[in-house]
Amino acid sequence: MNRLLLLILGLSICTLSFGQKSTSVSWKAYKKKAEELIQLRQYAKAGAAYEKAFALKPQRGDLLISAADNYMLERDFTNASRVYAAVVDNPKYKSSKLNYAFSLKQSNQFEQAMIVFASCLDVVSGKNAKKEAQINKEIMGCQFALEQAEGFEAKPYDINISQLTANVNSQRPDFAPFHVSETKFYYSTLSGGNASIKSSEWRDGKWSEGISVKGLKGFNGKHLCNAVVSPDESEMFFTVCNDEQVWGGLSSRCEIYVTQNKGKAWSAAKRLSSNINHKDATNTQPFIIEQNGEQQIYFASNRPGGQGGMDLWFSSRPTGDAQAEFGQAINLGPNINTVGNEITPFYNNQEGVLYFSSDGHLTMGGFDVFKAVGDKVKWSPAENMGMPINTGADEKYYTIAHNSTEGYFVSNRAFGDNKLTSTDEDIFTFNILPPHFFVEGLITDQQDLNLIEEVQVYLYELKAKTEDRRLLSTKFAEEGKYNFRLLPNRNYQLSFEAKGYVEDISFLNTNDKNKFLQERNITLTS
Repeated sequence: MNRLLLLILGLSICTLSFGQKSTSVSWKAYKKKAEELIQLRQYAKAGAAYEKAFALKPQRGDLLISAADNYMLERDFTNASRVYAAVVDNPKYKSSKLNYAFSLKQSNQFEQAMIVFASCLDVVSGKNAKKEAQINKEIMGCQFALEQAEGFEAKPYDINISQLTANVNSQRPDFAPFHVSETKFYYSTLSGGNASIKSSEWRDGKWSEGISVKGLKGFNGKHLCNAVVSPDESEMFFTVCNDEQVWGGLSSRCEIYVTQNKGKAWSAAKRLSSNINHKDATNTQPFIIEQNGEQQIYFASNRPGGQGGMDLWFSSRPTGDAQAEFGQAINLGPNINTVGNEITPFYNNQEGVLYFSSDGHLTMGGFDVFKAVGDKVKWSPAENMGMPINTGADEKYYTIAHNSTEGYFVSNRAFGDNKLTSTDEDIFTFNILPPHFFVEGLITDQQDLNLIEEVQVYLYELKAKTEDRRLLSTKFAEEGKYNFRLLPNRNYQLSFEAKGYVEDISFLNTNDKNKFLQERNITLTS
């Protein structure tokens, strides 16, 4: 399937109509116009032109296939599935049936998508093992989506999702949200043909209209995007991209830069070394954290040595030395990366959880948001976030605000009356309702009752039985104190491990809606 993977910028072209129908125009003229529009990457217009050509030459079903293929490039999956349906059962065009199945899946028509995927499976079964495995994965993804929808109807999730206002979301793609503080927000947008980095301030109960950051000079004709900023706003990492076709569809050749805050503007940007910016590869979507005396960078790249497609990578350097180079990048491994594409990493330092998007794991749509517990290169198996975060559309750039009570992500989903198509991406926000539950406590030595300085604390969610547990988060209690944020109506297990002490296990639940804070002081025996 030729799916549009605008992985780096999340850029798509606005859906435009192709002008007024004219009976004096021949089908060949419409076909030629469509071919010209493709060169301009105006895929929606090209699709409409091919449909008009077919209306004048109905025996040419290939014109409809071309129309549907262009709607797929535009990510207009509803129109793509409509057009494929009109012709795909013709034996001459059976090769497009898989694209039809994908268009159904990504327009949330999961049951019909399963039927079409199954018919594709009958054709390749026993003949093409790789294609057979791909189709089976897509069928399982549709089944997962149906199960998520059924569960959502039975018990709506405690997450409220809303679309940011027009001050931030434009008629063009808006992406890469980064919440700096209660009053500051960075994001990227496509305007005038190029992506740029903007900042917004919280005013009168909403984010203000974004303004372009100042000082990023010397990048004429380039895309500037995917900015992440240190908590004190002293340093910004971002991506510089060329608009080129280089791999896996239409994307951009990108590199990661860093700039320092000089007060009213940012300093001249510095390109990171080849340890990060691998030659002839796309290197993009940086995320930066500081812990254990290191500044750590997670990023996406299609460099050699990965699992396939875009992978997530990790590197570090000592904190406090802006001139030090990041070390050799290390692949995050097969629990995170697949033969598909993994992008938009966000690491929640408080939870010890990596959030990212993938089209290679089992997904409801194209790109889904996943989570995994761990750090650096040691991770639990990736878990699909499910509904309502994920849909049949593409979900990317999942981040959690520093206050841990709200978050952001990017999606091309249709949403209410303000977003009727999936052709461009907007920024969404979510919060968890009702207020969060918490557990906290002290960890002391049984003999002298002193706080134990170094304790590893593991938080598990328990399912139907105690043996069925899922690791949610790990924390290193450096001063003998710990705390976790919990969700309502869950059963949990806490495990405490320290060198020279016997492991301690504690169980709790959040079934009491009036008990938001639970104190669990733990005494370890040596």
